[in-house]
Amino acid sequence: MTRIALLPLVVAVLGCDGGSGDPLGPPPNPVSGPGVYARSLASGGLQRSYLLHVPAGWSAGTDLPLVLAFHGIQSSPENLRAVSGLGAVADQLGVIVAYPAAATGDWNTECLECGSNAVVDDVDDLGLVSDLVDQIDADVGVDRRRVYAIGISNGALFVHYLACAAQGTITGAASVAATLIAAEHVPACDDNRAVPFAFFLGSEDTFFPPAGKLAGNNLVHVRLLSISESVAAWAARDGCDAAPAITDLPDAEDDGTSVRRERYSGCDGGAEVLYYAIEGGGHTWPGSSVPSGGIVGRTSREISASDASVRFFLEHIR
Repeated sequence: MTRIALLPLVVAVLGCDGGSGDPLGPPPNPVSGPGVYARSLASGGLQRSYLLHVPAGWSAGTDLPLVLAFHGIQSSPENLRAVSGLGAVADQLGVIVAYPAAATGDWNTECLECGSNAVVDDVDDLGLVSDLVDQIDADVGVDRRRVYAIGISNGALFVHYLACAAQGTITGAASVAATLIAAEHVPACDDNRAVPFAFFLGSEDTFFPPAGKLAGNNLVHVRLLSISESVAAWAARDGCDAAPAITDLPDAEDDGTSVRRERYSGCDGGAEVLYYAIEGGGHTWPGSSVPSGGIVGRTSREISASDASVRFFLEHIR
């Protein structure tokens, strides 16, 4: 298969988030205190790297919830850490955050028609998740009943796949700036267990437009579902009530955006499905303090995808 990057770069900015200001560096083994560490592990025949945020107040012998955060195509853990501000949320709510790095610049969604380097190279990203949780558990202590995943753009596409294929590991998930790949392009979703899921999508996202689109070029053609199809598909998979409760969130910021929340309840196993429609938002992380604009569009300050997602996650335990 020809190597073709299907989806573009999400963000290419460097900076610090609102979390720990500790310098990156090799931690003691095992980790002895809160901070942000650059780490690596062997997985699937490759040496994989990740950033690890151990929250303020952590002490040895405590098992904490874990959030796995997946960056977009050709982005990095450092970029996602800066853009998402997950570190501040982690310190406030007492969760571990791990930001793994893609081995080839993108994540293996098993979409054979996407022209993904990770698919072409058969990178075992599912295996990475399992190995990563094991290592963090050994080093820090993870509550295995509360392991969650969030991603942006191509990272969100991987989270969609992960939530389907790794239900024994993932308790809940969130997708930022992405819709689902149509079912004909990806493996069938395992529906043994309902997985709580939250979607965030801007109305002005041109990479994943709310109406859906056919993505690719003269060699690669992949259908991206509309956001309404995507949310409805996940709600149906989770056995939720057909009609959501719709709430317009308070418009507190003069930033040209507003937020509508759709909540699907009555789901199997106490799951829920949420959709945050960001009117005026672009291909961005809602609530980010990092400036945006240009090709990715406007960032909404009306809601923090990081805070809303983690609070949603912590309402659900496996």
